[in-house]
Amino acid sequence: MRYRSLKRLTDPAVEPISVADAKVHLRVEHDADDAVIARCIQASREWCEEYLDATLIQTQWQMSFDIFPA
Repeated sequence: MRYRSLKRLTDPAVEPISVADAKVHLRVEHDADDAVIARCIQASREWCEEYLDATLIQTQWQMSFDIFPA
């Protein structure tokens, strides 16, 4: 369920997988593509969080209500 009043206050401090671990899995031995790999890790986490409707890494959220539910 998507909440329009729910807003992420902080981004995750770390990603669920490190660039070094991803490079081992991808068999990449140079540092030229580290920024691309880091961005792919971030995009993958964001996609998974959207699909699962859950966060993978602890973050702070703010929810606001027009009225407090009974």
